[in-house]
Amino acid sequence: MFIQIPKDLKDFAVWLSPSNLKVFNKLEIISLAKKILSSKADKLDESVQDLIGEGLKNNVYDKGVFSLRVYFYQLFLNEKISLDLRPSRFYYENGWRFKGQNLAFRFDKKLQQALLNTYIIYYENHAEGLQQCLQEMGLIQNSWTEEEKRQLEIIFKNHSQQGNKTKQVFKLSDLMDSFSKIFFFIKEHDGKVPSEFSLLGVYLTSLYLTLNSIEQPLNVKSCFEHAYQLHKT
Repeated sequence: MFIQIPKDLKDFAVWLSPSNLKVFNKLEIISLAKKILSSKADKLDESVQDLIGEGLKNNVYDKGVFSLRVYFYQLFLNEKISLDLRPSRFYYENGWRFKGQNLAFRFDKKLQQALLNTYIIYYENHAEGLQQCLQEMGLIQNSWTEEEKRQLEIIFKNHSQQGNKTKQVFKLSDLMDSFSKIFFFIKEHDGKVPSEFSLLGVYLTSLYLTLNSIEQPLNVKSCFEHAYQLHKT
């Protein structure tokens, strides 16, 4: 199937590549692409952005910190969010600001919670629970053996361990390599990936497009905890 990729989605063309589409429902992917292109999220309040950008200065490193905090903060929201975290969506004016409203989508609550639980498991050093999160995200198939489930869990753990929790340099090539391994494994084991998961890929890719240009190690755990505390207050 030939797919004409809209201009606003060309940065995310990998998610419409023939190899990746083999693990997605093609028609659902096309429908989701059209949906996010025509949808906008509410702009984050200035007061909220002030809290997200607390303590940050006008430099490249802090732009990365701010974008990571925005990424995590939005994941805690039970509403439509902007998936567009590309570099041009951030600027400094009396503090860092995020002007993203385009490519908006509201994730399924179960998938969103499973993703958040994945981060909590990783950053709070829980030994168990990742496989359950992958199952809730629809990546582990019910028909798989325990060994097949364990193998996919290992692939995810390897991606998480590309950098450590407090000092990670983000490379877009690493993200693409990890997803390719995940999709290849699922395809080879006769599985399918929920179409909505592709939009998580768009969200992560847009973040990596910003962080990839920074080329400095970032404390990801601190950014996650910052967003977590904001939502608890």
